[in-house]
Amino acid sequence: MVLSPTVTIIMPVFNEGGNLSIAVNSIILQSLKSWNLIIVDDGSTDNTRELAYAYSEKYHNIKLLVNKDNRGLSYSLNKAISQTDSEYIARMDADDIAMTGRLKSQLRFLKDHPEIDVLGTGAEVLTGHNKTIILKPENHNNILKSIEKTNPFFHSSIMMRRSFIESIGGYDNQCIRAQDYDLWLRGVDNFRYHNLQEVLMVYLSKNQSFKSIHYGLKVRVINSFRRHRVIIGSSKGVLVFIYGLWVKALRALK
Repeated sequence: MVLSPTVTIIMPVFNEGGNLSIAVNSIILQSLKSWNLIIVDDGSTDNTRELAYAYSEKYHNIKLLVNKDNRGLSYSLNKAISQTDSEYIARMDADDIAMTGRLKSQLRFLKDHPEIDVLGTGAEVLTGHNKTIILKPENHNNILKSIEKTNPFFHSSIMMRRSFIESIGGYDNQCIRAQDYDLWLRGVDNFRYHNLQEVLMVYLSKNQSFKSIHYGLKVRVINSFRRHRVIIGSSKGVLVFIYGLWVKALRALK
């Protein structure tokens, strides 16, 4: 069991040898010093495991867990969560960068606002050579209005209360894609969400594959039944699916 300061960052990784050091170093350099980092190597075949192991040997508050085979993001996230009992859990991806004040700003906000269960931030989004500042919807009411159309958070910017992730049953191991979106949809009616209107992450944009677009639709439809919003939720899901295919087709033509 990891010693438990206030915040634990969970970071599943798969073949991220070229990125891992930048992401981990951005955590080490945080102005908040009371944290643990759990890295889960999900069956990498490059040097990811060796790099993560070197960090775990050097820093007492960095722990490496290893999946012998590739088990997927949801499984790895749940595995990491099971190894800590800290009050707050933060997410981080191996190809993103946390600004120095990220953890301190989020922790301060959550302590000042006990009604908020999940807290995200804005991000500087890198797409090729382009940089774009994106701020997600700020308060819960605005998130509630738009969540059926778009993911309300940058997943790697999240800090959430342990009570939230335990009450909701963790990530769904059956979700191969859109695991985070499924989680937010499952919790939006019973928990409170918020996004800081500050850029506290550098986020590497990933081109959506057809599988990702398909799973986005699947998650929207499943949760529209769960939330008793079948017609509205499914209709929005189909429209977003069509839009996603259209955008992908346009990019392919460039």
